[in-house]
Amino acid sequence: MLKLVFFSFLIVGVLFAASNSETNKPAIVNVTMNVSAVVTIEENFIDDSQPLIGENYSATVENNVQGAIVSSDGYVVLSGENLDNESVAKSALLNTKDSIIYDAGNTLHANKYLENASKEQLDNYRKQVSEGVGGETKLVDIFTKAYQDGKIKISISTEIFEVNYLGGQKKYGKVIGAKNGIVLLKIDDDNLPVISLVSSQTNNNNLIIQTPQGNSATFLSNGNGESTALISGDKIIDNVLIDEIMEENGIIKKEPDYKKDYESGVELYKQGNESEALDKFKTVLKLQPDHSYAKEYVDVIENKLEEDQFKSAILDKAYSLGKSVKNKLPNKLLVAFPYIMIILLIVLFTAIGSRITGNKKHKKTRPSIQK
Repeated sequence: MLKLVFFSFLIVGVLFAASNSETNKPAIVNVTMNVSAVVTIEENFIDDSQPLIGENYSATVENNVQGAIVSSDGYVVLSGENLDNESVAKSALLNTKDSIIYDAGNTLHANKYLENASKEQLDNYRKQVSEGVGGETKLVDIFTKAYQDGKIKISISTEIFEVNYLGGQKKYGKVIGAKNGIVLLKIDDDNLPVISLVSSQTNNNNLIIQTPQGNSATFLSNGNGESTALISGDKIIDNVLIDEIMEENGIIKKEPDYKKDYESGVELYKQGNESEALDKFKTVLKLQPDHSYAKEYVDVIENKLEEDQFKSAILDKAYSLGKSVKNKLPNKLLVAFPYIMIILLIVLFTAIGSRITGNKKHKKTRPSIQK
């Protein structure tokens, strides 16, 4: 019976999670990045490449990454996996590697035999070059190092992001910014569906749905079956990352975070650390000038510190005055000094009490709230 109840809850949870992620379908987009690059040989970097110095080789690099619409006016976020210039350059290098080797082989053959090499001869040359350096991995390393050393130059001439959304619509996206491996695009459209994610500390399921573009999208979900993040390329895109990149590019305004300072101020006040608490509440008011509770604490603490300062000044005055009186009294009257001090202290404490009573009529001496 218990097993039946457990599996019933499990099935309901999975179904709810799936339905929750299904609502995000329209907000999922497929982004195709097409980049045109030009690879130029600047210096000799491998046997027989000397004659190719100055030659240009065109390459097209294409990557497909899924992302999500995060605002109804056309902002899209996606993983920046393989979309940065360095990744594109390396892809362009690998795409042109064979053409460069074949051209080097053909040039060598033509110089020797005064005719172009056949496809079979070029394939044999390509094989010899690879084996001569220790295999394909070593060959790739040689090209990569030549690029890093400036012997090969790679120029990215065009960069196009085509966004496929709502089951068939296509728009070109403009790169707005990037942060923490996430790219932010803008497409010219509005009234768009927006991805819905909840903030959660737990992610215990991977949910896969079919997108309107015919692809699949993977979400993380929490124990309640709610979608918490979209997996895009090598990135997990959640509300935190979305807010960070939107704030970074001025699309949304970050609300000042004063809660921690306020809570810290209340705790310091309860512990009797009024000066430190005052600093915290003043920080809160800089961020949120209309925070009524912080204002009340500031008034209360400043009044208390003012009273403490007044008391301290009075006692210092009493000590100084008593010392002065004692030094001026004749020896035969010193026996009366304690009585004189008692009278003086009574007068001073009466003055302090009157000051405090007067302040209480106009100023708060304790906060009415403890929130």
